Amino acid sequence: MKNYKVTITETLEKEVVVKARTPEDALSKVMQDYDNSVHVLTADDHTDTSYSVDFLQRDRDHERNDER
Repeated sequence: MKNYKVTITETLEKEVVVKARTPEDALSKVMQDYDNSVHVLTADDHTDTSYSVDFLQRDRDHERNDER
């Protein structure tokens, strides 16, 4: 049997309306609020799930141990 690493990626997304003078100020405020847990994303904010699979190559030492 071969070893595989399967990665599950979930995407959460939330729109926040904020009053600010510039787009940069708006982004800065929301980022600061997010860092301070003012905006918390939950399962209700789930928008996507993706999966990827990678083959894990085994080194020769492990293969020799498995053969014994």
